[in-house]
Amino acid sequence: MLASQIRLKTLFMRPPPLGHGGQSTPHNSTVMKAVFTIICALSVGSVAWGQELAAVPKELKDLSGLVGEWQGELAMTIPGMSDPIKMTSTVSVKVFGQYQETVYTMDAPGMGKFTGHQFLTWDENAKGYKSWNFDDQSPAPRMETGSWDGKKLVMSGEQGGMTSRVTFEPRGKDVVHFLLEMKQGDSFVKLGETDYKRKA
Repeated sequence: MLASQIRLKTLFMRPPPLGHGGQSTPHNSTVMKAVFTIICALSVGSVAWGQELAAVPKELKDLSGLVGEWQGELAMTIPGMSDPIKMTSTVSVKVFGQYQETVYTMDAPGMGKFTGHQFLTWDENAKGYKSWNFDDQSPAPRMETGSWDGKKLVMSGEQGGMTSRVTFEPRGKDVVHFLLEMKQGDSFVKLGETDYKRKA
């Protein structure tokens, strides 16, 4: 890859022939062919590397029941938040099966909408799941770790001095129960829950 970058830089540093303006020249044609060849080579090389070296972890296959489009209304138990929060979520498999990507939206009455992306993978060294959450309300990702016991995916993480925990429990192929909790002292307190339903 380094050799390709050097070759590309060298081509672009060569000045075009004088008197040709913006018209196509043999040099421009050479540059375009080189760029196209490099892009194709890198793309094919990346695919081959991914297929040869990155076997899909069984632990991610275990979460295949979460893949799909979902919607629900989160019933909160926080005082002053009696109105449910509308939620949508689309879960898909990315990067040769190495990650689950979740694109979600939340519409809270009086607070408006916000959107986010979550990337979840299996960490073989740590023997657990890891996720990174990015949303339009925070400049830094929220990181979580967790486990799957065959029935529930439980993820927890700390941000801003607060520790929260989320639980995803498939109940059949078209329903996933979602539970949101916050740690207070040595125990977790429920903040809200809903049944995500698969979109028709």
